[in-house]
Amino acid sequence: MSADDVLPVINVPAGAYVRCAVQVVTPTVHADARTIDVGDGDSVEGYANNADMKTAGRYHVAPTLVEAAPNTILGYSFGKYYATADTIDIRAVTPIVTGIVRVSALIHDINC
Repeated sequence: MSADDVLPVINVPAGAYVRCAVQVVTPTVHADARTIDVGDGDSVEGYANNADMKTAGRYHVAPTLVEAAPNTILGYSFGKYYATADTIDIRAVTPIVTGIVRVSALIHDINC
């Protein structure tokens, strides 16, 4: 992937509430820093921002409240409701030639 390339990886139906997790299974072999974002059409880094492709591990998005005036929620850390269909995407922040990333999502269809 070249820098800023976007790869749709999971289809999200309209009326779904989604929680997402990201795992670098096989790190890249590049000598310098290589990162990816995971998000959607509204925010390219909504689920993971600058996930390090040089280190195997999970970038599970833990619920994070940012205390301020007013308090805000960090990215989609508490999940996201999709009123319209979308995709969860991987975006290469820097060029990525090798490596394996697993993106998983818990999708609750609330159209019942």
